[in-house]
Amino acid sequence: MDGNPSTLLAALHRLKDWLPEFDSASVNVSESGTSVAGVTTPGVNASLVAAALATDFEDTATLDFKPSNNSVQSGAERVNAATGIIEQFQFGSWLPKAEFRPSLANCATEADKLLATTKINFLSGSTDLGPRSQRATNALASIMARCVSAGLTVELGGHTDNTGSGNYELSAARAVVVGEAMIARGVPREAISAVGFCPSKPIADNATEAGRAANRRTTVSWAQQ
Repeated sequence: MDGNPSTLLAALHRLKDWLPEFDSASVNVSESGTSVAGVTTPGVNASLVAAALATDFEDTATLDFKPSNNSVQSGAERVNAATGIIEQFQFGSWLPKAEFRPSLANCATEADKLLATTKINFLSGSTDLGPRSQRATNALASIMARCVSAGLTVELGGHTDNTGSGNYELSAARAVVVGEAMIARGVPREAISAVGFCPSKPIADNATEAGRAANRRTTVSWAQQ
């Protein structure tokens, strides 16, 4: 840093919620301006993260984000420096190690707790996962793998906001996308079903962008085989 400390603090404040998406990141403050650079963790869409952070920084910094090109051995473990969670590299992503006794009640508790704090969101009007969805997708796959191995099945619910048309098809397609993400991370296909709920079960006010973003989500329901 070579400049006003408040400039650095402002940049760090904008960056802090994104740190789990990065393998490394740096902020440089000088008389010529602020620059932020980072390498996203495997599986994270670097271009979507860059676009979202460009909105957050509002042209106050030069941004340079790249996807990870490091080769990681399957089964390797690390502690995520941003979250403190132990992760294992499997299926091309760092998956959190799920440590709980799988049961119908415990699986519902773990999935609800995850999705209450880290949502699987979608870009508006699209089946493309949002820039912060990788973290939730990885964590949900860890929970599902543990629960399915204990004889449970899972229903993925796709939800939309109330804008646009074709919401049923979109919500169903989103549920399928999440299901395919789970399968890609080792969850058996036969244990997963996908259902679209359109905008019929909102959890926030569709009158605001934040509310609409919250309503574009995925829910999880469990059943015993």
